[in-house]
Amino acid sequence: MGPIAAAVFGAVYYLGESKGQRPRIVLPKSPPELDHFCEVSGLKFLASQSPASSNTDCPDLEVVALERFEESRWNQSDPVVHLVRRHREISEDTEDYLRICINEVVQNVIDHSKSVFGGVMCSRYMSNRDRVHVAIVDHGKGIFETLHPAHPEIGNSIEALRAVIRGRYSAKSRENNMGLGISNLWGVVRELEGRIAIMSGGARARYTGGGTSDSFETLEFSFPGTFVWFSLPMA
Repeated sequence: MGPIAAAVFGAVYYLGESKGQRPRIVLPKSPPELDHFCEVSGLKFLASQSPASSNTDCPDLEVVALERFEESRWNQSDPVVHLVRRHREISEDTEDYLRICINEVVQNVIDHSKSVFGGVMCSRYMSNRDRVHVAIVDHGKGIFETLHPAHPEIGNSIEALRAVIRGRYSAKSRENNMGLGISNLWGVVRELEGRIAIMSGGARARYTGGGTSDSFETLEFSFPGTFVWFSLPMA
């Protein structure tokens, strides 16, 4: 299990909580590494309301715990950037750019998604793959529903994903919106030879690394909101 599952479970939990429900999460207790991830990621806190642990019995398990956000802060991306920096040498410019890109995605959630609980973010260093994985999830309107009123030429979720990856498409909910949050993150992940995927509505966009082309596909289900995931190699 990794930050994808943690962020999705967290989003579902906070969505239920916002409706006055008490969502029930049943977590696995084995193998020990998985149980420990559930503990340090904050999933056990959601399942039992017990405090998250800083236990370091598994030294290879480095996690930035699940965080719910309803506002954007300049230092919000610091834990993720520090996690990357512990395992990979990156320039100050690249570090700043990665920080800005993550913050822009968080700001998109705040500005556009209308998600009733805001969004959630989680990240983890996967020692067996030598990669850092990051996931950001909301349960809002989705990218197509957000863009379409300002850009009626965008006809479906796939066209909406193509537009935000290309850049300069914005709902203009704020005067200074430039429509560059997703496209900037997409670009920096490719530059760092990583992988990235976005799901929103009934569509998914992916870049799988290795110089491949971006791929777009229609899903057999509709994701309620927007899911952003990226993975960076540490070697």
